[in-house]
Amino acid sequence: MKIIMNRLRLIILFGMWLCFNTISSGNSKLKIIYSDASIETVFDITPQFFNEGMLKGSLDSIIVDSGSLCVEFLNKINALKEINDEHRSIDVRGKIIFYQNDQVYDVCYLDMFYVFHKGRLYKIDEGLKKMVNTAIRKRRKKSYMF
Repeated sequence: MKIIMNRLRLIILFGMWLCFNTISSGNSKLKIIYSDASIETVFDITPQFFNEGMLKGSLDSIIVDSGSLCVEFLNKINALKEINDEHRSIDVRGKIIFYQNDQVYDVCYLDMFYVFHKGRLYKIDEGLKKMVNTAIRKRRKKSYMF
């Protein structure tokens, strides 16, 4: 059992190293499309509704052209605690799109409490909220997400 756990750790570390080198070696950037997270709607905005423009009138966006910041965001998202409640839904107020060489590499959706990433739901933490707001503030935007 100990050998299996050590191999699993090695595979995870290799995957993180590979992800870091892939992102940091090329033309990496991310785009945050967001609205104020406290906006109230009559029903939950699913990722599909968000993509269809359900909050279009209240959205803003920024582009962060930094491979190291992309890695920081992905590492932060991957470190979040997964929620195993299949009945819980997300009420989307933001989306982070990761690009590698101008191709979409990864996407995640945000609401006030959760992150939806790769089909799984994670509990958002204050650190990720701060990273998002700091990225927005550095682009001299007057609005914030959280």
